[in-house]
Amino acid sequence: MSEKRSIRVEILNREYPLRVLPEDEPFARKIAAFVNARMRAIREVLTDKSDLTVAVLTALALAEELYLLQHTQKITERKVQELLQLLAQLLESEEEQ
Repeated sequence: MSEKRSIRVEILNREYPLRVLPEDEPFARKIAAFVNARMRAIREVLTDKSDLTVAVLTALALAEELYLLQHTQKITERKVQELLQLLAQLLESEEEQ
């Protein structure tokens, strides 16, 4: 197994060290760039707020998105299960005929 290596990513004009597996580096950089872009977007609107406030508001916005996606996924999974059960019942009734 590969050893973790240290990389540096920039978020809101500050560098942060991260320890990642070499194969995970592109993904870690992509996520850091995503967070940076989201924080910059909030910073553009809230120019008078501290970096900490911008970070917390970004975290809340991302958490809300994640929650809604997870909720939607659960609903979709339930619907798929219901449809699979219905299909199984239909196939079963066809076999009986």
